[in-house]
Amino acid sequence: MTSSEKPAILFVDDEPNILSGIRGMLHPMRKKWKARYALGGEEGLELLDGHAFDVVVADMRMPGMSGVDFLLEVEERQPGAVRII
Repeated sequence: MTSSEKPAILFVDDEPNILSGIRGMLHPMRKKWKARYALGGEEGLELLDGHAFDVVVADMRMPGMSGVDFLLEVEERQPGAVRII
């Protein structure tokens, strides 16, 4: 990331209301960050294939793929990304 680029952050959760709440709370930061939101691990992996992220934040308990499993995959695909559960 260069100084002129906005940090790219991916938020992953299986609850649409949680993602909506995060989006609403972070709306004022839209000029400083480039945030993306994924409904579950599979959708998150699809976004990882098409975008580079500086930070990835995932819910711990998601059906099909836990947050730990998801972040292990993030580590493989984008090792430079900071991973938060």
